[in-house]
Amino acid sequence: MSNRAGGIFINNGELERNNLINSTVRRIDYPTLRDAISDWDILSGETLPVAFDFSEAPLRWKKAL
Repeated sequence: MSNRAGGIFINNGELERNNLINSTVRRIDYPTLRDAISDWDILSGETLPVAFDFSEAPLRWKKAL
């Protein structure tokens, strides 16, 4: 679940946007890496709304402390 906080998929999205990775590879949880990036990369413009909740969670936790 920690990779859904944005970091991993933001990095993968940047690599994909610059044609530095093959995003057609298959995943267990998504048909392809491209599908996962489009859902969870908060910079992609195609992100699931829930991805923004995960990306903001660390900030909310810090305020709660």
